[in-house]
Amino acid sequence: MPEEYQALANGTLEMGDFDPLLKATKLREILDSGLQTFGWVILNQEILHEGPAQLHRKLTIERGDEPLILNVFCFQVRGSSRNRPHEKRIQISRPWEDHRDEFNLDNNGPEKCLLLGIYKRGGVEVIVAYDKRNYLDHANPTSCYIDIGPIAHAMRDGFDDWIDSFGSVVNCFRKEMLPAYVSGIEQMHPQADGIQAEEAQGGDSMETAFPESDPPDHPKNLIVYGAPGTGKSWILNERVRNYFGDSRLHQRVTFYSDYTYGQFVGSYKPRPIYQSTETDLFDADQQTPVPSMSPIIDYRFVPGPFLDSVAQAILNPESNFVLVIEEINRADAASVFGDAFQMLDRDQAGASNYPCTLADEAMAFLRSRGIDQLQIGIPNNLYLWATMNSADQGVMPLDSAFKRRWSFEYMPLDKFATETQDWVIDLSFIDGSIRWNQVRDKINSKLIDNSVPEDRLIGPFFMTEGELNHNGFKNKLLMYLHDDVLRDDPSILFKDETLSAVFKSYDAGQSVFTFEL
Repeated sequence: MPEEYQALANGTLEMGDFDPLLKATKLREILDSGLQTFGWVILNQEILHEGPAQLHRKLTIERGDEPLILNVFCFQVRGSSRNRPHEKRIQISRPWEDHRDEFNLDNNGPEKCLLLGIYKRGGVEVIVAYDKRNYLDHANPTSCYIDIGPIAHAMRDGFDDWIDSFGSVVNCFRKEMLPAYVSGIEQMHPQADGIQAEEAQGGDSMETAFPESDPPDHPKNLIVYGAPGTGKSWILNERVRNYFGDSRLHQRVTFYSDYTYGQFVGSYKPRPIYQSTETDLFDADQQTPVPSMSPIIDYRFVPGPFLDSVAQAILNPESNFVLVIEEINRADAASVFGDAFQMLDRDQAGASNYPCTLADEAMAFLRSRGIDQLQIGIPNNLYLWATMNSADQGVMPLDSAFKRRWSFEYMPLDKFATETQDWVIDLSFIDGSIRWNQVRDKINSKLIDNSVPEDRLIGPFFMTEGELNHNGFKNKLLMYLHDDVLRDDPSILFKDETLSAVFKSYDAGQSVFTFEL
């Protein structure tokens, strides 16, 4: 069941299932692949401990100039146990005495100690490297935290970092960068200026304080609307970057037809937990050991992005937060907000005029986070920003009561046309390249002449620069114009009546339009 944020290879986040356990053999495989990137050779190794999603091994590496001894403590990066969808962690689950000597090593010498986590999703692996000095004489168990945002950025860009509660840098990088990290490990964990380390409680490190920020000069509840490709998501993304740059200050969710109140606000969901058994288990090949774990199904309240954002904003009143909702009218928005609908009515300062009492399980969750109130509302430091395109198929109308609680910002068709002024496209029926904006202008003018509503016209970002080719023009633009915009009368633009005939003419190098580009 989708319960927490997961990282995607393109650097964005999605709500996804809890991570399945990685075998220790998989952790070894990822580490070996990374270490050998620079031609390093593993001379020998000793497995000191391994179990489900954890591994302790000692390696001797030949790296050309001198041998290097690595004491590697590696764990799978998994979801937090604190009902925080953005939070990930590794957990050191063995007593301090078991690895006292390794953790006390000076990493400037020929023998080093590495405290690593591995996050794997969609075929991409990211290594999270912690400063072991922060966990000397640690409790058992103890957790080392990381935000999912830097992991996503590392999946996309190769590297990112994050400041933990000790004021120390946690590094996130693709496995290919592991040798570079090992070579400069002491320099990779400087203490960040201006951040005070907090004393750990109960074996868990505390969260880094949220950065203070000035409130944006934009409405609290805002819907940006306009034709497809006009830059609605782009402009909101720029504002989020300017005002809410820290990845912990913003969340993003996309509504769709089956999106529900339980996903947005929160609900009880089953969650498997595991207990160790003494039985030896093997995979189907009868050779490969698998973790000896017995599943138990537990039910927990899992907050959705809305309730999580509300809680974060209440607990951190000096910081500003934003929840971005893409395609808000693709779901029944009033039903998705449910009993939180009334909270959208805000006073002059931006706080909810009418706080509500949510379901018992939601209020119990808030109490577990230290928010003990009889009623709850949206605080004035939480912004709700959304995008909407009423021309898309399958959208649902927003009723007047819902719309009254939002400010609207219209995105003009060519507001960001200068961003694409140098984009060109090759067409089968034109010699040489033609500017993308010129193609759009001709098509839009023809549609306007035939009274086609503006929200069905073509914005500058309707196609990405990488899609400006024969295949993208045919299968994205022509299909949209024929099947969505001119379903009832394709003759406004096209010489042929059916889409298959349009495609056939285009592939034959013939002009498909009734006008000249």
